[in-house]
Amino acid sequence: MRAYRGMTFLLAATTLVLGLTMLVIGLSRGATGGIVLGSLFMVAGGGRLYVLRGRR
Repeated sequence: MRAYRGMTFLLAATTLVLGLTMLVIGLSRGATGGIVLGSLFMVAGGGRLYVLRGRR
């Protein structure tokens, strides 16, 4: 069970960082798709971290 939680945390954190990167690149280049997708990735990663934090 520890390995599952650890890998879930790693995947969620990676998704969050990827979304942040997409958002920053989208803002710097003015790409609407990057802004939208980056925001959605950040919400998905942050939401998963929030749900994981509540489970104990």
